[in-house]
Amino acid sequence: MNWLKEGLLLAPWPQEIEQTGQDWRLPPQLTIGVPVGASAETRFAANWLAEDLYRLAGVDAAVREGAGEISLALGAATGHAEGYTLEVTPQGAAIVGDDEAGLAHGCQTLAQLAASEARGTVPGARVRDWPQYALRAVMLDVGRAPHPRALLERSIRIMARLKLNALHLHLHDDELNGVRYATLPLGSENPGALPIAEYGELIRYARRYHVHIIPELEAWGHVSSLVYHYPQTYGATGEFGQSFGFGEATYDLLERMFAEWVPLLGEPAILHVGLDEADAAVLADVPPERRDEYTPVTHIQRLYDILQRLGAAHGKRIEMHLWADHGGRPIPEALKAEVVTEPWMYHVVGAERIRQYVAKYGGEGKTPFMMGAGASFVHEQGAFAATRVWCREAKGAPNCRGVTICIWGSNDVGGRLVSVFAGADYAWSPETPEDPANDPREERLRGDMVRRMKYWQARFPDADPAAIDADRGPEAQMGRWRWGALAGQPCGPTADWESGPAR
Repeated sequence: MNWLKEGLLLAPWPQEIEQTGQDWRLPPQLTIGVPVGASAETRFAANWLAEDLYRLAGVDAAVREGAGEISLALGAATGHAEGYTLEVTPQGAAIVGDDEAGLAHGCQTLAQLAASEARGTVPGARVRDWPQYALRAVMLDVGRAPHPRALLERSIRIMARLKLNALHLHLHDDELNGVRYATLPLGSENPGALPIAEYGELIRYARRYHVHIIPELEAWGHVSSLVYHYPQTYGATGEFGQSFGFGEATYDLLERMFAEWVPLLGEPAILHVGLDEADAAVLADVPPERRDEYTPVTHIQRLYDILQRLGAAHGKRIEMHLWADHGGRPIPEALKAEVVTEPWMYHVVGAERIRQYVAKYGGEGKTPFMMGAGASFVHEQGAFAATRVWCREAKGAPNCRGVTICIWGSNDVGGRLVSVFAGADYAWSPETPEDPANDPREERLRGDMVRRMKYWQARFPDADPAAIDADRGPEAQMGRWRWGALAGQPCGPTADWESGPAR
């Protein structure tokens, strides 16, 4: 079914939907019934739905235990994690979630149906729905542009609207460090860095919306903003910036960084260690007879061991993610089932490369992997074609954990929102929307996507462009301000990594 032609504002489009023609005319007042003793998660979803119905149709919806014109319940709905069923009849609506996240997704679908027709009318429908991929992430590049807390919180709400469930934060790079640590000087040079305690609050905030935070602490390449404070960890400067050297000074620093993050991680406890576009070097203080002990393979093992040791101290098992880089990283044999690797490609002209990556990384018994999709920093207005290829090609891969919709290089979330809006659909149900015929350059598809996205933005003000920009503040890209008197100036002293170690 082509959701662009059906007249329903559903993003992402459900796996199964039947329009009955038996619409529900909303009354001025109604009750949203939740089970007796309903959890805080169920009540939160119900209250958010009540707010939507008031804004969309002027309906005064009260949340109460027991029966109601809208009923929410947990049960065996679809047999899938995050699944739900929804039925809208002339008398009301019933949502059953396989779990709390599924129930929340069903509430979002009902709100979208209420936004699809004339004010006060909900189209009659039967929906049975669940996600294709378990992890549906958005990556924001805090290491290249400041992302105020208000922008991060708004991004979480937008993601929840689109049934995306993981926010991957690329927290430092050569240009900036977006984290002000409690016990380390890291981030003190960046006026836009958030204290790590605020990231802990953000993790708790995201949980209410069924969004997991995945911090990425680049642990090899792209580390000029860390070497700035710890020049003894410098290893090499390559095409893409500075890389840590392998040695005990580096592992001591990384363990101290990880130690501040591990207590904050929720469930699942995931930490991404980067490892892309790095150059191998051993620190000068490593004795000649021990230099063979420090390699890319042993580096991955050391990082894993540090994380597991820290996790065990807090009763957590840390799932370690890493970029696959150009062709992949040599993962220790003992860890091939324990880590999650992430090959990436952001350009649709690389469709054949994406297919090769899926064939290489996908398969029974292979290392779990995530798909690195979305847009690179050169996609000034976002991109989603590569996301579509990734999600369609990997549908049969049993070890594919999900997809990351990347927004590299910029804090212009509003300007690149089409990557997220369209990408959410492919991550949930990859075969929708259908591609328009005779559209080789995808002009019609992009036009349809943007048109539908703006229609959706107008009805769900979390995604209002002016509100996004107000939360963002000044626009920045690749460590530099874009406009005004500071245009071209660095956002922090670490933005000029080309000069080598800053101290």
